[in-house]
Amino acid sequence: MSEDTQQPHSSIPQGVRYSLKEIMEEVAIDRRDSALGRELVDATEINKMFGKQVRKKKKKK
Repeated sequence: MSEDTQQPHSSIPQGVRYSLKEIMEEVAIDRRDSALGRELVDATEINKMFGKQVRKKKKKK
């Protein structure tokens, strides 16, 4: 066989394109800058403030 007809070995692993640290930094930036991310955080905070409040009953005099 000539070199042109040989198929490349696709089972050989290639190098990693991105480091985990870079990916996690991008995720943190996306979460911070994303409107949806802010809405989810805001919804969580609102639920914390109003979700489990126990109403105090007024004592009748």
